[in-house]
Amino acid sequence: MTTIIYQNYILWKGDGYLRLYRPAQPSGYRIYIVEQIKGILKSRFDFSELQTIVNFTSSFVECMDIDTEDERLYWINIDGDMKSSNYDGSDVKIILSTRVKTKYYAIDVFGSYIYYADVNNQLLMVKKTQGSTPIVLYNDTSVIGSIFVFNSAGIYLTIYNNLSR
Repeated sequence: MTTIIYQNYILWKGDGYLRLYRPAQPSGYRIYIVEQIKGILKSRFDFSELQTIVNFTSSFVECMDIDTEDERLYWINIDGDMKSSNYDGSDVKIILSTRVKTKYYAIDVFGSYIYYADVNNQLLMVKKTQGSTPIVLYNDTSVIGSIFVFNSAGIYLTIYNNLSR
């Protein structure tokens, strides 16, 4: 599964198809692509100027989100390392190390917090600052595959569906 996030546009690719969730038109914007075992790639919307900006050296990543306020990318790998970088892949920081090897299916950055879900059916929240302690917000009986965080001013969302199940 490849998740593609394009400013306010969200796409995902799985089993040979690409699904567009909002129409895309501006030519100056960039697409950020998570290749689960390779890294984060960035390109123009027509896939020209494709470049790897973050390499995943040894750990699988399912999801990523873009914080447009602080202009940073956020992701969490299977080893429980939540990281962030600038839009160009520089200044990689470890926000959180859970030291729990598991799959993380969804992540959303909203305001000062990062919301994320794991294979243990938990929805968690942690501050964006390094060294913060996560808080379990909710336990479910099945995997949480998507997170939608919104306020009355507008909707902010991250979508991830594990279509390979």
